Amino acid sequence: MMVSAFMMSTLVKTQEKANFYSYTLILIMLFVNALFSNCDFCLKLFYSELSQGIGVIRFIVGFFEFIPSYSFSMAFGTVAIRASRRFDYNTVSWNPGSAFGYDEYNQDIKF
Repeated sequence: MMVSAFMMSTLVKTQEKANFYSYTLILIMLFVNALFSNCDFCLKLFYSELSQGIGVIRFIVGFFEFIPSYSFSMAFGTVAIRASRRFDYNTVSWNPGSAFGYDEYNQDIKF
Protein backbone atom coordinates (compact mmCIF):
# COMPACT_ATOMS: atom_id res chain seq x y z
CA MET A 1 0.00 0.00 0.00
CA MET A 2 2.66 2.49 0.99
CA VAL A 3 5.03 1.36 -1.73
CA SER A 4 2.46 2.10 -4.42
CA ALA A 5 1.70 5.49 -2.88
CA PHE A 6 5.33 6.54 -2.75
CA MET A 7 6.01 5.10 -6.20
CA MET A 8 3.18 7.23 -7.55
CA SER A 9 4.66 10.25 -5.78
CA THR A 10 7.83 9.99 -7.89
CA LEU A 11 5.80 10.87 -10.99
CA VAL A 12 4.98 14.43 -9.89
CA LYS A 13 7.42 17.34 -10.08
CA THR A 14 7.25 19.06 -6.69
CA GLN A 15 7.75 17.59 -3.26
CA GLU A 16 4.60 19.18 -1.86
CA LYS A 17 2.42 17.52 -4.49
CA ALA A 18 4.24 14.22 -4.04
CA ASN A 19 3.62 14.29 -0.28
CA PHE A 20 0.00 15.27 -0.81
CA TYR A 21 -0.70 12.50 -3.32
CA SER A 22 1.15 9.78 -1.44
CA TYR A 23 -0.41 10.50 1.94
CA THR A 24 -3.84 10.96 0.39
CA LEU A 25 -3.55 7.54 -1.21
CA ILE A 26 -2.44 6.02 2.09
CA LEU A 27 -5.42 7.59 3.90
CA ILE A 28 -7.81 6.33 1.22
CA MET A 29 -6.41 2.81 1.57
CA LEU A 30 -6.78 2.96 5.36
CA PHE A 31 -10.35 4.20 4.96
CA VAL A 32 -11.16 1.34 2.58
CA ASN A 33 -9.61 -1.11 5.01
CA ALA A 34 -11.66 0.25 7.91
CA LEU A 35 -14.85 0.44 5.84
CA PHE A 36 -14.71 -3.16 4.70
CA SER A 37 -13.36 -4.67 7.90
CA ASN A 38 -16.79 -6.16 8.65
CA CYS A 39 -16.45 -9.11 6.32
CA ASP A 40 -19.91 -10.59 7.03
CA PHE A 41 -21.59 -7.41 5.85
CA CYS A 42 -19.44 -7.17 2.71
CA LEU A 43 -19.96 -10.79 1.78
CA LYS A 44 -23.73 -10.44 2.04
CA LEU A 45 -23.74 -7.09 0.26
CA PHE A 46 -21.40 -7.85 -2.64
CA TYR A 47 -21.27 -11.63 -3.04
CA SER A 48 -24.85 -12.83 -2.52
CA GLU A 49 -26.67 -14.47 -5.42
CA LEU A 50 -29.07 -11.54 -5.67
CA SER A 51 -26.37 -8.89 -5.84
CA GLN A 52 -24.20 -10.86 -8.29
CA GLY A 53 -26.99 -10.52 -10.85
CA ILE A 54 -26.73 -6.71 -10.80
CA GLY A 55 -24.14 -5.39 -13.23
CA VAL A 56 -23.30 -2.23 -11.28
CA ILE A 57 -22.44 -4.20 -8.15
CA ARG A 58 -20.30 -6.62 -10.15
CA PHE A 59 -18.44 -3.62 -11.62
CA ILE A 60 -17.92 -2.09 -8.16
CA VAL A 61 -16.67 -5.40 -6.75
CA GLY A 62 -14.33 -5.81 -9.71
CA PHE A 63 -12.93 -2.32 -9.06
CA PHE A 64 -12.56 -2.95 -5.32
CA GLU A 65 -10.73 -6.22 -5.91
CA PHE A 66 -7.89 -4.27 -7.52
CA ILE A 67 -7.40 -2.30 -4.28
CA PRO A 68 -4.94 -4.23 -2.09
CA SER A 69 -6.48 -3.18 1.23
CA TYR A 70 -9.93 -4.41 0.14
CA SER A 71 -8.54 -7.79 -0.91
CA PHE A 72 -6.64 -8.07 2.38
CA SER A 73 -9.72 -7.13 4.42
CA MET A 74 -11.84 -9.72 2.66
CA ALA A 75 -9.20 -12.46 2.91
CA PHE A 76 -8.50 -11.76 6.59
CA GLY A 77 -12.22 -11.50 7.38
CA THR A 78 -12.99 -14.79 5.64
CA VAL A 79 -10.29 -16.60 7.60
CA ALA A 80 -11.27 -14.92 10.87
CA ILE A 81 -14.97 -15.76 10.48
CA ARG A 82 -14.26 -19.42 9.91
CA ALA A 83 -11.26 -20.07 12.14
CA SER A 84 -11.90 -17.97 15.23
CA ARG A 85 -14.33 -18.36 18.08
CA ARG A 86 -17.14 -15.89 17.48
CA PHE A 87 -20.45 -14.80 18.91
CA ASP A 88 -23.54 -15.78 16.90
CA TYR A 89 -26.33 -13.27 17.39
CA ASN A 90 -29.00 -15.59 15.99
CA THR A 91 -28.47 -18.31 18.60
CA VAL A 92 -27.00 -15.99 21.29
CA SER A 93 -24.07 -18.32 21.87
CA TRP A 94 -20.38 -18.66 21.11
CA ASN A 95 -19.45 -20.80 18.11
CA PRO A 96 -16.07 -22.50 18.04
CA GLY A 97 -13.80 -22.03 15.09
CA SER A 98 -12.72 -24.78 12.74
CA ALA A 99 -9.63 -25.52 10.70
CA PHE A 100 -9.18 -23.27 7.71
CA GLY A 101 -6.88 -24.23 4.86
CA TYR A 102 -6.42 -23.57 1.18
CA ASP A 103 -9.33 -25.83 0.18
CA GLU A 104 -11.76 -23.97 2.42
CA TYR A 105 -10.55 -20.62 1.11
CA ASN A 106 -11.46 -21.52 -2.48
CA GLN A 107 -14.76 -23.18 -1.58
CA ASP A 108 -17.92 -21.53 -2.92
CA ILE A 109 -20.20 -20.28 -0.15
CA LYS A 110 -23.81 -19.13 -0.58
CA PHE A 111 -24.79 -15.93 1.23
